[in-house]
Amino acid sequence: MKKKINSFHTKMIIILVSLLIANSVHVVDSKSSQKTNSSIHRIDLSQMTSIYVYPSKVYSGKFHVSFSNYTEKPKVNNLIDEKTKGFFVSESVNEIEDKCKYKINATGEAKPLIDLEKIRYPRSPQSEQFVMIVDKNHDIPFNKKIMESDNFDFIVVETDNLTRYLNNEHVVKICDVKHLKNFINYSKEILRVESEEKIKKLQLRKNIHDVIDIPQLIEYMEHEDWDVQPGQASWYQQFVTPYDSEVQKLSRLITTPEEAYSLAVNWLWVSDQKLHNKMEKWLHPREFIADTSSYPTNPAPGRIVSDCSEQANTLVSILRAIGFAPQDVRVALGKVNFGGEIGGHAWVEIKENGRWMVLDPTCGPYFDEEKNMVVNRDGVNYYYWRYHPYPIEEIWIYYNDVYFTDKNEEVAPGWSTHYDVFTESDLYAGFVPTERHIEDTSTALFVVASFIITVVFLFFIYCSYNKKKVFTQRKKR
Repeated sequence: MKKKINSFHTKMIIILVSLLIANSVHVVDSKSSQKTNSSIHRIDLSQMTSIYVYPSKVYSGKFHVSFSNYTEKPKVNNLIDEKTKGFFVSESVNEIEDKCKYKINATGEAKPLIDLEKIRYPRSPQSEQFVMIVDKNHDIPFNKKIMESDNFDFIVVETDNLTRYLNNEHVVKICDVKHLKNFINYSKEILRVESEEKIKKLQLRKNIHDVIDIPQLIEYMEHEDWDVQPGQASWYQQFVTPYDSEVQKLSRLITTPEEAYSLAVNWLWVSDQKLHNKMEKWLHPREFIADTSSYPTNPAPGRIVSDCSEQANTLVSILRAIGFAPQDVRVALGKVNFGGEIGGHAWVEIKENGRWMVLDPTCGPYFDEEKNMVVNRDGVNYYYWRYHPYPIEEIWIYYNDVYFTDKNEEVAPGWSTHYDVFTESDLYAGFVPTERHIEDTSTALFVVASFIITVVFLFFIYCSYNKKKVFTQRKKR
């Protein structure tokens, strides 16, 4: 009897374990099939729907090529630019034709990053979400605007009919859930180009060399006899003064970081050479706010003037004064690349949703020494560098009145991390892949439920076996 019980339970356990393994295999196969389905339309240069060529709305006089599936990269490797991760930029259709050995008809229409079936059969039985890049002249109703740039809006649309969007002249790019990574890479490229164009338009190169290199800067500080203040680690920190009366006076008019930035971006940039007849001269925020407007060397009397170091230090002082925690805002010193010119600069970094975002108050008005005139420029909005890459080449120092690091140390939470654009995270967060999310959730629930049922059943068998074992022993007695 005992052998029979053991044999029976052994078989049951084997069956249950087999079922559990089968379930796991089913889940893996399901995920594998999803991956296979997402890449089922292989790149075939004999099909016009597999490769898209259209005049670039970003690069003047050039063409873009994009593919329905970036996973097929090895087959068309000579058409893909590693920097842009997913499309090739060419100055002529002929060059593209030579590379892929196939006659391409550049229609000039914006083409999508979606499954080919959705192009062939744009009507579907149920609504689906798509994320699109559209120009500013569009009148497309949308569910959500994720972000916007100088020339484009990034929107989410839910529809069961793609036809109206595939043929819409205002649509630059359409993407479904499966090709979101390609879409993100494409979006980053658009924003990078816009950033370069904005830097040229604003002539930010005028702001370059605002800060001399670190060895010279240290020498200057020592020559000025700046002492490290009690409770601080470096002499740089004394230039962030949130409790100064002049800073406090300004901060009473401000309640948000956007308002602080709007105030700062209207300060007039003037070089140290012009204002002080020196390559480098640092002022405390009090002097910058209260005194520079009446300097005899001020080329715009009555206006607050100075270069990047004073503007960055004072903006951080104001942000601290209106309540920002010291771990959430900092001055950054380093090298930037403004239109091909690389030099020292100071800017501000502020935490947004736990990540660093750049604010540069010097993109406002400036004094052009060559033309001997004030040049008024609007600068960029508060969130501009959230998505457009700020051209940092090298970081030297982060600091404020409480924290300082020149060694990439975690002196405060998040201070060892650097600024990066929010494009990828915001697109992922804004375009929730509902279909995939539901599938993944269902799969996870299935696995958990199968595991729980198996464990409970095994436990039941174990208890049943022990109960019979005890009963048999009692019977023998």
